[in-house]
Amino acid sequence: MSFTEAQQADSAEYNFRPLGGDARYLAEELPGLSALVLEDGVVFHTYSAYARGLDVIWETYQLLDRAPRGRNEQDDPNWMRRHDRYDTVDVA
Repeated sequence: MSFTEAQQADSAEYNFRPLGGDARYLAEELPGLSALVLEDGVVFHTYSAYARGLDVIWETYQLLDRAPRGRNEQDDPNWMRRHDRYDTVDVA
């Protein structure tokens, strides 16, 4: 799910709750999965999962959960970023 800055501030919902400036959810994008079915021209929403409910389908989390320091999320709960969103570092 993607959110604008205005939505992050107070109007968007995530995991069936308003974001409302909740520090855990201050991100431009947050994970979510929904299942829909089309029957007789009507779309039905049959399932949704958010946040920790998606861990089982992410292989990286399965490996990290078995590592000595686990996910090591204490300092940054939004630690996972796209490959092109990391700060650049000069390597000599």
